[in-house]
Amino acid sequence: MVLANKMESNGVEGNIMVSESTKNWLEKDKNNMFDFEFKKKVECKAYDVPINAYLVLNKNIPDEV
Repeated sequence: MVLANKMESNGVEGNIMVSESTKNWLEKDKNNMFDFEFKKKVECKAYDVPINAYLVLNKNIPDEV
């Protein structure tokens, strides 16, 4: 809950920001519909190291005919 709050409070309005572990988990899905852009390192007192944070982007998937 603490990390989710940090992602939201450090994010960009109108965008979703996730931790690197969430990004890695989403990328394992063979039907992954997202690209990610590194945004910043987020300090969180609950963790001893800064957390890499990424913006979630839609992949540009061409429409199938």
